[in-house]
Amino acid sequence: MSDRRSRTIAIVLAVVAVAISAAAVVVVVRREEPAAIEEHRVAARDVASLTGRREDPALWRALGLRPGDELAAIAGVSIKIDGDVAAAIIGAAMTSAHTIDVDLVRDGKPVLVRWRLDHELRNAVGHRREVPRSRIAELIGDLRASRLDPALGLEPGDVVRAINGYELATPDLLDKVKSAPALTIDVMRRGEAAIVTIPVR
Repeated sequence: MSDRRSRTIAIVLAVVAVAISAAAVVVVVRREEPAAIEEHRVAARDVASLTGRREDPALWRALGLRPGDELAAIAGVSIKIDGDVAAAIIGAAMTSAHTIDVDLVRDGKPVLVRWRLDHELRNAVGHRREVPRSRIAELIGDLRASRLDPALGLEPGDVVRAINGYELATPDLLDKVKSAPALTIDVMRRGEAAIVTIPVR
């Protein structure tokens, strides 16, 4: 009797396992995946110049991005604010990436864009001077006083508008940016919007 009971229990467990597997397959099949991967050969310097903003449509086109595209992730790093873009690119540069996958939403559907870089991203990002984390407060003070350091990619006449998406006049600006892996500085340069990204170490 116990042998028959054991077989019955084994059969029931097998049926339950098959049902769970079938449900998992349905969930995986129903999950919306990109229809295809778009591959683009791109300049590493263009990737290094990217921010989440669309103020440079020519740059977006060069990277295979279209008006209306919403960045969801770059190199596996989720993009929630503009500063996340710089953090993702700097992270990819530190891994000596030659390809970068970009998850985005285009016309309401997920799309995977794969950038094949013309050379190592580290070289394109690495030409910028880094700022020690301990110097961020001093840098904010310099920017507020319009003391611009050309070694950081800032030019005479630049008007700093924001850092990592926060207005320069924000009272608790240091608290908001002090743990960021990079400072994305939004400037007006010769009447045009520009972005300067400074890695933090």
